[in-house]
Amino acid sequence: MGHRLTIRLPVISLGDSVTIRSVLVRVREFVRCGQPLFELDTDKAIVEMPSPADGVVEAVLVAVGHSVNYNSPLLMLRVATDQDDEQWVAIDERILECDILGALKAICSAYECGLNGAKGIHIVRYRHLREQRPTEFACSDEQYWAGVYG
Repeated sequence: MGHRLTIRLPVISLGDSVTIRSVLVRVREFVRCGQPLFELDTDKAIVEMPSPADGVVEAVLVAVGHSVNYNSPLLMLRVATDQDDEQWVAIDERILECDILGALKAICSAYECGLNGAKGIHIVRYRHLREQRPTEFACSDEQYWAGVYG
């Protein structure tokens, strides 16, 4: 699902390099466009580096404490494409129908990930749908999660 995008260090400082202060995401985690991926130490400030797109983290290529130069690869992200719309429609339908297991299976298949990766994507997508389409759910928030934890 989607294509791979290599996230590289942009020019954010006049210095030759920055230091990775913290990595704010994990492999198989779903991230939103604008969500911070890293905290970076420049010679003047600590800055956050946001994700340029929605997607799933496939690999983190740097570690905390490493010094990296402009244009160095930091992270691999699998991003959604227009072809993914059909898969998202199927996933959203399952979530709106309160079919948690079906949604998780569809996410695992679409993102070629395991159950733990699918859980993270599912929670983010569920929250998004609750905000954007609250009247379309076949059950309440409590009933939805009772299917998991009840």
